Amino acid sequence: MDLYPDQVIRLALLGRRDELLHCRTIWVCASCETCTTRCPNEVRIAELMDCLKEMAVRQGVESPEPRVTALHQTFLENVALTGRVFEGALLPAYMLRSGQAGHKPTGGAVLDNVRMGLSLLRKQRLALFPHVIEGRDEVNAIINRSPSAQESPQS
Repeated sequence: MDLYPDQVIRLALLGRRDELLHCRTIWVCASCETCTTRCPNEVRIAELMDCLKEMAVRQGVESPEPRVTALHQTFLENVALTGRVFEGALLPAYMLRSGQAGHKPTGGAVLDNVRMGLSLLRKQRLALFPHVIEGRDEVNAIINRSPSAQESPQS
């Protein structure tokens, strides 16, 4: 991180949007909610990081962490298709988008992943086909809503 979470909050309060949208921190944040949980002032920091990420994407700001951006965009597109995550398509789509599909795997990673995939299939924990939920349109409305892109980071 090039900024600590408290520095992100301070910059947001000061209205320094450009600096926030171009920082590495918003892309490195894993949205684990630890900072939100521990914040003595009950600031929802993880939500702010997500909002800033979305603002950066919608404003076409180039990310300093292209693989994280690729995962972020792939995840949202994956959810938009069925209303929920379909793991069977998420990883291949991410690998293609991030350019990692053409990289030669090292060690036994491929074999380990194949074994795990087969195990998950046997236990019926990995679907071969996506399940479309009834509320898909509502989920897409949430994904496509962009008030965060028009508001300042301090809103």
